[in-house]
Amino acid sequence: METFIKLMDRVTKMTLLCFWMLGIVVFLTNSAVSDPAKWQTQPTFIPDLEEQVQHEPEPEPIPKWQENIMPETKDKIYLTWAYRPQKFTEKPPGVNVLAPLWFYVEDANEDGVPQLMDITELGRKADFKGYVNESHEQGAKVWATIVSFNPSLTDALIHTPEYKQAFIDKTASYIEELELDGINFDFENMNPAHKLDFTQFIKDCADAWKPLDTVISVDVTVKSDSPDSTNWYQSYDHKSLGEVADYLAVMTYDQHSNHSAAGPVASLEWVDHKIKGILEDVPSNKILLGIPFYGRDFPSRMVDDDPDYLEPTWSSQSRGVVTIFKKNVDDVLESDRFVNINNSEIIVNQWLVKNEWMNYDEVHYLKFIDQNGLVHEIWYEDEKSLALKAELVNKYHLAGVAVWQQAYGRDSFWEAIGSEIGLMDETSDVSSEEHQNE
Repeated sequence: METFIKLMDRVTKMTLLCFWMLGIVVFLTNSAVSDPAKWQTQPTFIPDLEEQVQHEPEPEPIPKWQENIMPETKDKIYLTWAYRPQKFTEKPPGVNVLAPLWFYVEDANEDGVPQLMDITELGRKADFKGYVNESHEQGAKVWATIVSFNPSLTDALIHTPEYKQAFIDKTASYIEELELDGINFDFENMNPAHKLDFTQFIKDCADAWKPLDTVISVDVTVKSDSPDSTNWYQSYDHKSLGEVADYLAVMTYDQHSNHSAAGPVASLEWVDHKIKGILEDVPSNKILLGIPFYGRDFPSRMVDDDPDYLEPTWSSQSRGVVTIFKKNVDDVLESDRFVNINNSEIIVNQWLVKNEWMNYDEVHYLKFIDQNGLVHEIWYEDEKSLALKAELVNKYHLAGVAVWQQAYGRDSFWEAIGSEIGLMDETSDVSSEEHQNE
């Protein structure tokens, strides 16, 4: 009996073992059918470290212009040029620097010798001292502007030691006598081959006037997207000028004019792009953003009486583009007519676009056919477009703005800009020394 029990126990265990093995076979068979790849031998993966390093994405390079973004300037500069003012009239809201165009490099004796002359020597009466005193009482500094547009006279001035010294000495006498706070250089139409000589000239002036605590600012053009070594726009070496001057006032306007197709004076995208170009060479706290208080009227002839196909009436040689002010725009929108800066009356015969905001350019636009069959396209600045430009001062930590020019302004313009750069509640004391020590 005992033997029988042992036999049955062994049979039971063998039976259970057979069922267990059968179950494994069935499981593996089903797995193979559902996923045959499981039966394939999988190679062991060993990462190739060298290959892994080679395929890691390279970090994005920092744009060159970003390297010159300095800490934000506490006391922004709000400058406006004033064209040959004879006396002080008013300080625009928020403005803390007035830059009167009082001095010119002239060939007084018609002998090719450059001489510094003030506007009274050129036949215009002016109360310089009264203007400066009133400006100071109103909380504004005065950076008198010196203008030189004659390339041969400028060449003679910057290359001839005795002419340069006479210029430096006479300017110093004006600085002391009138108690000027700064000098603004508006030298244009210069020979691009002498750009570094111009920088040296500015350095010589700055060094000579340093004991007088004089702020030095230089008006410069934007960089050209297609540099031409013969174009006077290339007559400024921004990097070296930024090293010797306290500020560079960048003329970020005249994007479109007689030299171009029709378009805005300063579209926001273009201004943004041009400021980045200057930032490649100059620290942000030395840059004044140029802002225009004017627009332009581009009159064209229709081709086959089609207002969509136009032939320009202007060229870089014959000119033809007309400067427009906000008053002109107000007049034409109200009465379908205006008198332009050339004293010509323009009458709207048919409106094509009546005061449309251009989202791409961030300015307003008009288009109409006049009484003579010419098509006028006008891009103009107002409070909205000016405020958008002024925002770039905060975006790029610029030193401030420089407006061309005071006579074209209205309170709403000044306030739109001043509000953006934080200068409407109080005027800021502008000091080159304080600025440079920030």
